[in-house]
Amino acid sequence: MKRKGGICLFSFGIALIITLNLVALGSSETSMGNTTISGYEKAFDPGCMNLSVKPDDDFYEHVNGAWIKSHLMPADKSQYGEMK
Repeated sequence: MKRKGGICLFSFGIALIITLNLVALGSSETSMGNTTISGYEKAFDPGCMNLSVKPDDDFYEHVNGAWIKSHLMPADKSQYGEMK
């Protein structure tokens, strides 16, 4: 009898986790700390790609080329990033 109650409790927990994940994934906005990401924002932005370069030739340039050209490094810096 005790084993049957444990199995029911385990099954309920799994069902609850699945339901909460489906609700979270189905929402249009997800809150992460102070930032809110709209469901319409893209995690992948094709506008940052350089489509004139073939992915077989230079994949890094193909994927990031347009972003690199539009985000220039300041002239007074030899390195630039989050840690600098």
